[in-house]
Amino acid sequence: MARQSNPIESKTKRQKLAPRREPYWYRLSAGCHVGYRSLGEGEGTWIAKFRDAGTGERSIRSLGTILDIDTGTAFDVARKQAQQWFDELTKGVDPEPRTVLDACRAYAKSVGDETSARRRRAQQDIARLIEHDPIASIELFKLQKAHVEAWRGRMKAAPNRIGRSQRINDKPRAPATVNRDLVLLRAALNLARLKGQVATDIAWRVPLAPLENAQGTREVVLTREQRLALIEASAPALMPFIKALSTLPLRPGAAAALTVGDFDSQDGALIVRIDKRKKNGDLPKPRRIPLPVTVAAFYREQCRSKLPTALIFTQADGRAWNRNDWSIAVRQAAREAGLPSGTTAYSLRHSTITDLVAKNQLPLLTIAQLAGTSVRMIEATYGHLRSDAAKEGLEVLAM
Repeated sequence: MARQSNPIESKTKRQKLAPRREPYWYRLSAGCHVGYRSLGEGEGTWIAKFRDAGTGERSIRSLGTILDIDTGTAFDVARKQAQQWFDELTKGVDPEPRTVLDACRAYAKSVGDETSARRRRAQQDIARLIEHDPIASIELFKLQKAHVEAWRGRMKAAPNRIGRSQRINDKPRAPATVNRDLVLLRAALNLARLKGQVATDIAWRVPLAPLENAQGTREVVLTREQRLALIEASAPALMPFIKALSTLPLRPGAAAALTVGDFDSQDGALIVRIDKRKKNGDLPKPRRIPLPVTVAAFYREQCRSKLPTALIFTQADGRAWNRNDWSIAVRQAAREAGLPSGTTAYSLRHSTITDLVAKNQLPLLTIAQLAGTSVRMIEATYGHLRSDAAKEGLEVLAM
């Protein structure tokens, strides 16, 4: 059998080809061809063509411009890339060309309806982490471990912003923050693999693995005296908000969302309706917190002469508290009170839970219910406090 003529195997042969729209093809195997389109001037472009033996369907993949390199000719590189694509197609991979950005956008559409907060958050993360990054335009079948590692390096070195604002924090990004940013790309690529758009996760399995020991305990724990000092150093509008966070284990966002209708004045109880969302994007069930007499009196005073739909805690101009505003206000008050530099609004939640665990005999389940979290989280983050108390208790048995 005569050897197949190969008009595109060398640069010399390709330079002699007449420019035309139809590529010059070379057959690698049955149904698998690699082609070269001569442009007349400069380097041409490479193409791969596949024909499914079972269905007869044809697929075309552009390989772009490829130059000769030290480790192989342009033809060798094109043949290798084409063969990789052919191998994936035979495993059932979707033949439609898809980029990393396409995969991320497809993932965003899969996590809720058009109005869901979860989809909106995914779209925001795509714009922040992927859309303007070099990884966005890489086709999935060309994605390599080096691409993902480089993206992760750029992300870790990015400015540390306060929340999702444009304000910059000069502290290095925390491992837990880095782990949260890995979630989007990892989920998007895993979904693409599940859909058959990429054959293996070898390119991202290791580079996108979460950093270990990233969920350490929060460092700043404020004593009751320090919490009182913070309240006294707060601006008048901030003071009630800080007092609320100092007396109940609430997340700042949950306290900011409380309305007058959420406070049962007759029974002295608070109903927390809006809090941290579940993993599927749903809000948790409302929880009812029975209030001590003094705390209930505080809430009655804050709700006085307000409509049931009014917010209990607002800024001086009547606006709701948001993450960026309370972050700035709390840092300023902490400086004036001489508190540790890492003091935040969330430090108050951490401190109240710490007191409930270390200085109370409440079951962990009760503490978890008050805080709107799981017993597992309480045990993982605060369990050592119970161990310390047990150790001190056993001292009475020492001989």
